[in-house]
Amino acid sequence: LKDHGYIILGNPQKIIFGNTDQRLSKITIDLDQHFDEIARNITSIDTITLSGGEPFLLDKTLELIELIANKHPSMKLNINSNGSITSSKLLDSFQKLKDVHLCISLDGYQSVHEYIRYPLKWNKIKENLDLFYALNNKGFYLSFNVTVQNLNILNLDLLIEFLIKRVS
Repeated sequence: LKDHGYIILGNPQKIIFGNTDQRLSKITIDLDQHFDEIARNITSIDTITLSGGEPFLLDKTLELIELIANKHPSMKLNINSNGSITSSKLLDSFQKLKDVHLCISLDGYQSVHEYIRYPLKWNKIKENLDLFYALNNKGFYLSFNVTVQNLNILNLDLLIEFLIKRVS
């Protein structure tokens, strides 16, 4: 693992290693089985990308983020999430990181989002977004990923308006 420059955490408990040179092949390993090896080599990794399923469902994900925050806070960390899960430990770790990009997948406003992303609840997403927006860290970047589809096309203006008000 020492020779790998980035990590991509994908479907639950799987992690893909590769070098920053995109031409090299990647291997998939189990995060739980290889966590200690990852921890030993954490300072030699440039970038980690966590994606899902929902990466915050895994306890090892939070443990990995805490490790990065304490041992290699300048590492670039990219996270794709549905925004449904957060914790004080996660927010504390985000405060320590110098380059973290959190991309939240939103597929509509209020009930449309709840319908498309059942069983997620809009009020919980909104509460978590407020916590993310409140982070006082110049190295924390929040973005959104929206899949335009027939179920949300007439609702996207409300979502965009909601997001703009949050940023202002």
